[in-house]
Amino acid sequence: MGLATEIAKNEFLRDYFQQAEARGREEGLAEGRSKGLAEGRSKGLVEGRTEGAASATRASLRTVLETRFGRLPAWAAARIAEASPTNLDGLLRKAVNVDSLEALLGGKARRS
Repeated sequence: MGLATEIAKNEFLRDYFQQAEARGREEGLAEGRSKGLAEGRSKGLVEGRTEGAASATRASLRTVLETRFGRLPAWAAARIAEASPTNLDGLLRKAVNVDSLEALLGGKARRS
């Protein structure tokens, strides 16, 4: 007879293995939750830092443009708000020397 048959026949062994299996499942779930929370926190921190940096760059870009050109029209503010974090740094660098908002942000009309 195999081990599984012996365990199934013996009430003590059957209960012991069922309890051990339940404990193992609980420990595995707890470990999985812990790892998932740690990964989630880490990912959230990275995303938060990225968005915080983008927000600061947007604010700086608006400050530079408002200093140079006055109050921003709605279309320009919208372009800045929609700009990806990757593009914001380049826009800020160009904003210092650009001749107009249109030259920096592509004009009032939306390009397809």
